Amino acid sequence: MTFWNRRYLREAETFTRDSTYRLDLPDSGMLGSILVRVEGRTTVDLAINYDKHRIIDYLTDVEVILNGSHPCKDLSGKHAQAITFLDQGVFPDTKWNEYGRAYQKEYFLINFGRKLMDRGMGLNLADFDNVQLRLTNDASSSHYGEEFTVSTLAYFKEGDGGFPLGYMKSEQFKSWTSTLSTWEYTDLPTEGKLRRLILRLEPDMTDTVYGFETSMDNMGRDIKITFDSGATVVYEGGIDDLMREICLLQGRNLVTHGISYHDPSDHRLNGLGRLFAMASGAIEITANTVQDACLTWDSDYDRGSSGFANTTATQANQMAVYIGTCPHACLEIPFIDSDDPADWLDLAERKTMKVDIHHHSSGGCTGGACSIVLERQVF
Repeated sequence: MTFWNRRYLREAETFTRDSTYRLDLPDSGMLGSILVRVEGRTTVDLAINYDKHRIIDYLTDVEVILNGSHPCKDLSGKHAQAITFLDQGVFPDTKWNEYGRAYQKEYFLINFGRKLMDRGMGLNLADFDNVQLRLTNDASSSHYGEEFTVSTLAYFKEGDGGFPLGYMKSEQFKSWTSTLSTWEYTDLPTEGKLRRLILRLEPDMTDTVYGFETSMDNMGRDIKITFDSGATVVYEGGIDDLMREICLLQGRNLVTHGISYHDPSDHRLNGLGRLFAMASGAIEITANTVQDACLTWDSDYDRGSSGFANTTATQANQMAVYIGTCPHACLEIPFIDSDDPADWLDLAERKTMKVDIHHHSSGGCTGGACSIVLERQVF
């Protein structure tokens, strides 16, 4: 009989601002996943004064290191949260509150298999001399008035031996800052079974209203992916239709939400790369008088940032729900719809794999945060 043992490794432990939190994992056990919760309380009106308004914006590194030096997971917080959606089909719970000294909360999974409670893939801790979880944030006392706390809930498989299919290695293979009207050329490794490729193409934000400078479409205006020393072209075109493919493969849209409080016409990151629709219970408050119960959304509503237009006062108590795709501007590119690693792309057999990305010539394509994440099977 197989069952899952849920056990806290740590609960509400201090995670100091602008630091790296380190946690040595147990010496043994069949570890399937770790559910991570990070909590904190902002300074007054963080969202009015800074473009980064959520804990996830400050969580720069999520790492799991094997034997002291070998990365099993090497991601940003946004990558980790996006992969949670891609694995589970639902965005993890968040508390993206902005009002006053807002209490905020982030959740994400670190899956060592293909999903939570995967009986076939995971990490046998006894196979390694040391396994360490590392979380890094770059927040300061100007952003959060007290230290963060972090809780880690581990899922251990009990009852039927090990993980016959190995574990998932997830790594940010390459990152760069986009420049206008340029191609970025990348040769990928030729080892392992590739589950999927993830491109993060997040535009730069404006210095005034904190909105995306351009759309995610322009960040990946042209993409060319080839195998076999260029002889096999597996994709050539823009990313606009690839965005919709995620919805079709998932069978659902991505839904996020938050409670905002910021200056007139300011935008906010909404956790999406492409916004399809939104709903708001917005109330404008001026001198304790309720006005304009229905506010006008900015015309660039389809981007990964959104806000109100033509407003005259700070907005309070706005509950907004966003519907779209590409979590945190991360675009999944699977090469086969199968959970069986035997069907995944054998990089050694393909000889070479290249990913070429063209940033458009339109304004705003400079300064974007771009990266390539690989997820591969490891024994």
